[in-house]
Amino acid sequence: MPFTDKNPAFVELIDLATYQNMSEDEQVAYDRSLKRMWDYDNMLRGEREYAMAEGEARGEARGRAEGEARGRAEGEAMEKAKIAKNLKGLAVPIEIIVQASGLTKEQIEEL
Repeated sequence: MPFTDKNPAFVELIDLATYQNMSEDEQVAYDRSLKRMWDYDNMLRGEREYAMAEGEARGEARGRAEGEARGRAEGEAMEKAKIAKNLKGLAVPIEIIVQASGLTKEQIEEL
């Protein structure tokens, strides 16, 4: 087993020594390649974060729309039941209540 596998600090020392032994032009080229790699990494990270945020926003909008639709449907059903109950209390015939409210005869009888 090479000594570099036993301690990762040796890998950094070898990299530093290799860098120091490069000519000035080689160091500049190496630095540029590192910068390009880091820029590319940051770009990918930013794209992933943006995509995740977009996905979350779409999910929230979809959930909000579904919740609003469900709430409207429940509200309409409650309003129909309220009207049917009031009509039933006024002794309006069930057939007329069915036509007026859109509820079934069984639903009205349960009120």
